[in-house]
Amino acid sequence: QDGWSQMVLSHGVLESNGDDAIGFWITEVAWSTNDVSPAEQAALVAEMFRLLRTPEYHWVEVITWYTY
Repeated sequence: QDGWSQMVLSHGVLESNGDDAIGFWITEVAWSTNDVSPAEQAALVAEMFRLLRTPEYHWVEVITWYTY
C-alpha cells in the first residue's frame, strides 16, 4: 500500500480504539520527477492539500513538503 492508505488505515485503528484525538504529522510528502512530470506533481500536491482541508482529515496536523 502507499503511504496515504497506510495513514488512513492507522487513523482508523486509533479511531476504533477511542484514540482518534491523536493527530498525524505527514513529515515527507513528494512525488519523484522520475515518476511524474512537474505539472503532475503540482496537480497531486494541490489535490492532497484540497483533501486535507476537508473535515474528513481534521486529524492531520502538520504537512512537510519534501524537496532537495
